[in-house]
Amino acid sequence: IVAGYISEAYNLPIIFVLAGIFMIISLLMLMFMKITFKENKVKKTDNNYWKNLKTYFSNKNLVKNYIISGNSSIWWVFTFIYIPIYIIQSGLGIKWVSYFLFAIILPLVLFEYYFSKRANKIGFRKLFFWGNMFPLVALILCFFIDNIYSMLGVLVFGTIGMAMMEATTEAYFFLIAPKKRIEKYYSIYNTTLDVFTLIGKLFIAGILAVVVFKYSFLFLAGVFALYGIVALTMKEPKLG
Repeated sequence: IVAGYISEAYNLPIIFVLAGIFMIISLLMLMFMKITFKENKVKKTDNNYWKNLKTYFSNKNLVKNYIISGNSSIWWVFTFIYIPIYIIQSGLGIKWVSYFLFAIILPLVLFEYYFSKRANKIGFRKLFFWGNMFPLVALILCFFIDNIYSMLGVLVFGTIGMAMMEATTEAYFFLIAPKKRIEKYYSIYNTTLDVFTLIGKLFIAGILAVVVFKYSFLFLAGVFALYGIVALTMKEPKLG
């Protein structure tokens, strides 16, 4: 929101200068804070990358977790790339892009910690299901809404689902992954962010190549409906 105000008041290039200054400050802080950590030495390593992939994706629970962890990547691709373009095309100023990007993060700030703490009591499967229903409902509503301000508000509402999903899908991985292979599998699991970010960009771009922007809401709603079905088939981890 600060970036939006500054760019509107002074022009866009100053944002890049300020961003660079803050990155330099961050680097200096990292150098002087002397952060240390305990290194966990692996006695036996397995350098067979393809074997690791095969064993990971032969575990259906890990596969489902990998798939459902990608839903946030698709959501953020849509809201951080395509919605700002739509805002600009609708004639609103760049400050409205910053207002929207500020607002759409608020549900994470307000609710992500709460859902992370409540995941065990609510149940991961139920949390994953409703985490996909929020964006699904928001996207369907956006298809029928013509007022852009209302549309942006509904998308912010949909992000409550991401607050349910982002931290809990990773916690779920550590609960279901074989304990002796967590370090080996975690690097594979982490690729879900990049894989589904790429898939999301290609999928949405493909939709927009053949239909008007408004129909992208329905196509994405279908994606989150599929995610909801996957969530219902996931194994509830045993705790304790």
